[in-house]
Amino acid sequence: MTASEDLRAAHLATVAATISRLAAAQQQAVTWALTISAAMTTASVAMGSPLPAVAGAVACTALWMTHAVHLTAERAWRALYAALLDGGPVTATPRELLGPSWSHAGTWQAARSWSVAPLHGAITASLLVIAALVFLI
Repeated sequence: MTASEDLRAAHLATVAATISRLAAAQQQAVTWALTISAAMTTASVAMGSPLPAVAGAVACTALWMTHAVHLTAERAWRALYAALLDGGPVTATPRELLGPSWSHAGTWQAARSWSVAPLHGAITASLLVIAALVFLI
């Protein structure tokens, strides 16, 4: 193997590891959202107050956006990986990761995607329904 091939292989391994970490971070966002949802539902019902459920909805919305940011980054790194496999330059960086992450339309698109919105939307909506029911009771 030449030095150039070694460098390309090392770069591909680094990009693959980054993709794996981003996927794990997305799973953690889902796990935390489910955990917070269960805890805040229990607290809201036990206390007879809608405030824990509303706080949980706010936290779960933040996790929704965190999940979307990680999905956007993962898509960018996957595109870089594909470009490297097609012979692209080893020094390439995903453009979507440059600059403030909230300035990219890809984040909002990811937040509305089929892999993020249904789950996080259902969790957030259920917390708001719990808050409303507890408030009315």
